[in-house]
Parts: sequence; structure tokens; C-alpha cells
Amino acid sequence: MGSLKTGFGRQLGRLGANAVGNKIAEWTGLDQSEHRTFHRGESKAKEQAEARANKNMLNSIDSAVIDNVDDVRDIIFSEDPKELFLQLETLEVQMSSETWREAIGSGADEDQRQNEENKIRNKYPDALYTKFCKGVEHLEKINPFYEGIFHFKFKKYLWGWKKFFQKYTVLAFFAILMVAIFVPLILVQGYEKCTHTYQYVIYWTVVGLFVILRFYIPFRRQIHALMHKNKVS
Repeated sequence: MGSLKTGFGRQLGRLGANAVGNKIAEWTGLDQSEHRTFHRGESKAKEQAEARANKNMLNSIDSAVIDNVDDVRDIIFSEDPKELFLQLETLEVQMSSETWREAIGSGADEDQRQNEENKIRNKYPDALYTKFCKGVEHLEKINPFYEGIFHFKFKKYLWGWKKFFQKYTVLAFFAILMVAIFVPLILVQGYEKCTHTYQYVIYWTVVGLFVILRFYIPFRRQIHALMHKNKVS
């Protein structure tokens, strides 16, 4: 009987202590469950507000970039080589002042946001470069030996590499490294495996065709113009 009274008394004591503790927490605002819920809600609301602000900023940048891209797209190249040359010079000046931004970011939130912004800003130099290349091709069709055409072709080639290295810096580094290592290795091993005359002929024919195509493709219009001129004369 004594132990029963003692156990009952202890239970009442715990209940009383809990009731007093809850009442004190209510009076002093120390309800931990509500406290944690409040901070979780506050943190989520802050994240949502930051996400909306970030989205609005990206939309604003995209809108401004698209306006500039549309201006580039609306350029109509002249059929007069002199006027076309001036148009290309203007594009060259604009292109020279532009740079591409890194298009491959890490998984971090801040890097991901910056990566999205970089992709948006890259639309303008992309449009300028594409338009410049189209203009150079157009000038080549009109007159493949017009004054300044080789300068423009060199700029086109140079900016193509610049675009690759600036947009994909890490990827470009590894790609160049792989080419520098494996291409000479393949050429040397291929040559060492040749044991007969016909194999050497095939080897040097493949290498020669590659070199010829490498020079033919960028200067095909000039080559065709020279061949046509020789036939006419």
C-alpha cells in the first residue's frame, strides 16, 4: 500500500512539473516547437524571396540581352562589297569589345546562379560572332579576293578559338592536352607499324589528305576562284 501511494505521488509530481513547465514556457514565449516552426517558416520565406529576386534579375538581364541580339539579327548585309566591308568592320569593332563568360559551373547554388547569368550574357557575343561569320562568307561569295577578306577570315578563326576557351575553359584545357599527347603518339605508332612499301604509301596518303583538307576547307572559295580563272584564261 505504501509503495502504491509513493508511485502515485511521483506520477502526480511529474504531471504537475510538466504543467508548470508548459505554463512557464507559454508565459515567457519559450515554446520550442513553435519557436522551431517559426524559424523554419521564416527561412523558407527568405529563400523564396531570394529565388524570386534572382529570377526577376535574370529575366531583366535576358530582356536587355535579347534586345541587343535582335539588333544584330536585323542587320541585312549589302550586296555592294564596299558597303559590306564597312558593315563587317563595324561588327569587328563590336566583337573586339566583347568576351564570353564561363558556361560550365559547379553544383553550388551561387555558382549555378552565376552560370545561368553567364549563359544569358553569352547570347550577345554568340550572335555577334555568328553574324560576323555569315558576313565574311557573304563577302567571299561576292569577291573571294576583296581587300581585307583574309584579315576577316583570320579574325573569324581567332574568335572561334577564343569562344571555345572562354566558354569552356577547363574542357578546352583538357581537350588541347589530349590532342597534344595522343595525336603525336598515334602518328608515331602508326608509322612504326608500317613494314611494307604500300603501308608507308597509305600512311602518308592519309596524313597528306588531312593536311590538304585542313587548308582547303577555310580557303575553298579562293581556290575555286583561282581554278576558274585559270580555266577561263
